Amino acid sequence: MKYLFIWLHRICMRMWAMGEACWSCAIMLADMFINFISFWIDTMLKFLEKDPYPKVLLFLFTIFWLFMAISPRYRLVWMIENLLTILVIVLLISTYKKFRFSNFSYTLLFGFLILHVIGSYYTYTAMPLFDWLKETFDLSRNHYDRVIHFLFGFVFFFPL
Repeated sequence: MKYLFIWLHRICMRMWAMGEACWSCAIMLADMFINFISFWIDTMLKFLEKDPYPKVLLFLFTIFWLFMAISPRYRLVWMIENLLTILVIVLLISTYKKFRFSNFSYTLLFGFLILHVIGSYYTYTAMPLFDWLKETFDLSRNHYDRVIHFLFGFVFFFPL
């Protein structure tokens, strides 16, 4: 996707250098964006035809994950911590037809992965809510990582 935008940017720069209006470039980009959105909506509608609940959770998680990818505190740490998250999502998608979990299990996994993405966004030791709890209750450290590790065992107990 990054290379597509670089390619489009180069086309726009050439059109501008030749003296053509930038409006043609903007119209071309808008047309490509509309085509992409319509393709994405058609794909999602086909995907949601049978048992939409896990797929809706996947859609919500994807939107949340993309939102949290905008400007994490430490980009490299965020990428490394989200590598396992992506692998879990790919595993769940690839085994969905052969080995399906209950909707309750998908809900637990969804909640855990959301909390994991939040932790990777701020880094586990700098979670603002738990910094506030640390200061309020005079704790020695931020315990967000301990809560997530506890939930890891609790959440994966039900699906497995």
